[in-house]
Amino acid sequence: MTFPSKNTHAIRVDNSEYLWHLNSDWEVKNTWITIAQKDFESNQLLLLDPYHHDILPTKKTIIAAIKFGIKHGWNPLMKGQSIRLAWNGKTFEVLPMEMQDWEHHKQKKYLK
Repeated sequence: MTFPSKNTHAIRVDNSEYLWHLNSDWEVKNTWITIAQKDFESNQLLLLDPYHHDILPTKKTIIAAIKFGIKHGWNPLMKGQSIRLAWNGKTFEVLPMEMQDWEHHKQKKYLK
């Protein structure tokens, strides 16, 4: 996957460079914040759900998501199924693989 240049940002975390992308119309279309290690964009992606009122797509949020993802099994240097994260009001949470996109929004902890 190649990240588009528009709405893609570079960020450095623990001596590694990452790219993160969020479409400008994310507030009206269902989309994820897509994160990958720079130069390894076709490997495992980290997907972050931006639809919780306590989370904003900021540099601080992206850094925290990257660190959480790595601690919980995300390996951006290897190919594999994307890891999906959501904010539950207190911390990030890895969404189960069997959970459909946006199904977690039906759970009250994501709507607080």
